[in-house]
Amino acid sequence: MKKTAKDLDQVLGGLLEEHKGMEGNHDKDDHEEDFMDVMISILDGDEEISSYDAHTIIKSTCLAFILGGSDTTSVTMTWALALLLNNREALRRVQQELDDNVGRERQVRESDVKNLVYLRDVMKETLRLYPAGLLLLGPHVSLENCTVGGYHISASTRLLVNASKLHRDPNVWLDPCGFSPERFLTPHKDVEVKGQNFQLIYSAPGELPTVFLFSFSQNLAYSFYKLCSA
Repeated sequence: MKKTAKDLDQVLGGLLEEHKGMEGNHDKDDHEEDFMDVMISILDGDEEISSYDAHTIIKSTCLAFILGGSDTTSVTMTWALALLLNNREALRRVQQELDDNVGRERQVRESDVKNLVYLRDVMKETLRLYPAGLLLLGPHVSLENCTVGGYHISASTRLLVNASKLHRDPNVWLDPCGFSPERFLTPHKDVEVKGQNFQLIYSAPGELPTVFLFSFSQNLAYSFYKLCSA
C-alpha cells in the first residue's frame, strides 16, 4: 500500500507540475480549464491550510475525486450485472427496453436516459441493495448536543450513516432483501437518488453524478447485451 500510495503521489505530482507549467503558456480562449486548474487558481503556492501546503492539498483533493469516483462506479456496475445475470426476467426487460429505445447500431446517449425507465430502476435497486459506500460520505461530527430518535447525542460525536441498514428497512421496503426493480415503478416511483429521499441515499447525491452513473451503466448494459447477442 505504501508503494501504491507513493506511485499515485508521483502521478498526481507530475500532473500538477504539468498544469502549473501551462499556466502562462496558453491562450485561455483555447484552453478549457479542468478541476486541477481551478484548484491552482484558488490556492496560492506558498499558502498553508491546516499546516498543509497548497501542492499537497491540490494533489490529495484530486486523488480523492479520482479514487472515490472510479471505485464506487466500478463496484456498482459489477453488482448491477451480477443481479441481472441472476434475474433473467429483469435482464430480458432491460434488453427489450434497449432494443425499443436505442437499437443495436449505436451507444446509449445521455438524452436516452429519460426513456430507459426500467434500466434506471435496475440501477436504483442495485444502489439500494449494495450501496458502494456502506458508511456514507465518511464520518460527520455533530456540532451541538441533540436528541435523535430518543437518543441523546453529545456535541463533537462522530456520526456514521449505515446506508445498508436504511435501504433494507422492512418498515419502508416490501421484501427488503429481494431484487425487485419493479418497486420503483409503483409504490416507490417518486424515490430518486438525488439526496431528497432519505430511504434511498447515494454516496454522491445530485443531478450530475446521478446522470453520469445512469448513462455509464446503460452503456455498459448495452455493450454487454451486444456481446451476449453476438
